Amino acid sequence: MNQEDLDPDSTTDVGDVTNTEEELIRECEEMWKDMEECQNKLSLIGTETLTDSNAQLSLLIMQVKCLTAELSQWQKKTPETIPLTEDVLITLGKEEILQMMILSYTPVGCPLNSLQF
Repeated sequence: MNQEDLDPDSTTDVGDVTNTEEELIRECEEMWKDMEECQNKLSLIGTETLTDSNAQLSLLIMQVKCLTAELSQWQKKTPETIPLTEDVLITLGKEEILQMMILSYTPVGCPLNSLQF
């Protein structure tokens, strides 16, 4: 007695395995195509052209949101007082002199003029 005689359902045909494999591959390819279509639709949604006024309005709204968030952060901060010791005054004086030297050597309109130390 061999194994096939004991359980007739246990025999697996090589053709069945191949067919199942091909079917799975076909299903995967269909899913992949569907996913690509969805990605293409999503990318097209993001590239809608805005009129100049809409673009400007969107930019202004974003700026307001950023400034509001920054204001909120500043309002949460508590000011720290710096003790005016000799070391602190010397450091502040050096920074002020350095800033004045940089500004005196940079031409008008140079971006360095707007630096804050």
